Amino acid sequence: MKIALIDFFEEYLLHQLTINQFDYSYIPETSRHELLKYNDFQVLILKSKTFIDDEFLSYWNNLRYIIRAGAGVDHINVPLLQEKKIQLITTNQGNANAVAEHAMGLLLTLTNNISKANNEVKNFQWLREPNRGHEIEGKTVGIIGFGNTGSAFSKKLKGFDCKILAYDKYKSGFGNEFVQEVDLKTIQEEADIISFHVPLTQETHYYFDENFVSNLHKPIWLLNLSRGPIVKTSILPEFIHSQKILGCGLDVLEYEDFKNLPIEYKNILEVLFSKDNCIFTPHIGGWSFESSQKINDLIVKNLLEIKNKF
Repeated sequence: MKIALIDFFEEYLLHQLTINQFDYSYIPETSRHELLKYNDFQVLILKSKTFIDDEFLSYWNNLRYIIRAGAGVDHINVPLLQEKKIQLITTNQGNANAVAEHAMGLLLTLTNNISKANNEVKNFQWLREPNRGHEIEGKTVGIIGFGNTGSAFSKKLKGFDCKILAYDKYKSGFGNEFVQEVDLKTIQEEADIISFHVPLTQETHYYFDENFVSNLHKPIWLLNLSRGPIVKTSILPEFIHSQKILGCGLDVLEYEDFKNLPIEYKNILEVLFSKDNCIFTPHIGGWSFESSQKINDLIVKNLLEIKNKF
């Protein structure tokens, strides 16, 4: 069983592969063009370095397993893997808690003006009344997508005495004493806070758009810890100005390569960056030291199971 790791991984994982006597090649600096020259690996371990598409798989024709370190498979042609009988294994449960805690942090920062107040105090401004916050207790939180991260976020919310609504198009029967399973319409009618935890697909691209906002019955705080294109960024300035969106906490953006931003998108971001009620982090929701350890352990666990099948 020959294994290829094509992204950068921690020394801990490489050490674990060595002591478990796996036959692996660590090639994180190899370009896509060079990668296409390989064809003798049965297991591929990756993060998000390259698209796994028809071109790639036509070269890697001995591949039997792909292990995705982390969450998100929008760069992997999943139906094609199924067609070629290549098994996809994800480790997204490894960073679910990290994403949930980060979502909680974004929400508390938004509702309590923490970032704004911090900047003012550092500029020797002691302004209490303009920074009066809102409590989560008594609010209704709508979670869209109830997989690993959505369900983990709901657990963090339990102690805040808020109403938790959750909608997942492809999942049912997950309601419990803390979480009410509902349809999307109910979330749009009742939620004060909406948090997205869905994969990026053709169906979820621009999930949060003008039509979504038009169906909201209340102003909301918006969180997105999924993928940037879930939210149509261009609509945010207008709806924040009209206070249909009270604030947004975005860990992901449509374009995350700041060196090559389309000028129109950069202009939109500059408007949003100027607003105190817009909080941004650089796609670090699941990027904790602990989540890295959990993901690496899951990779090794899966490899040991695969090894027994060879």
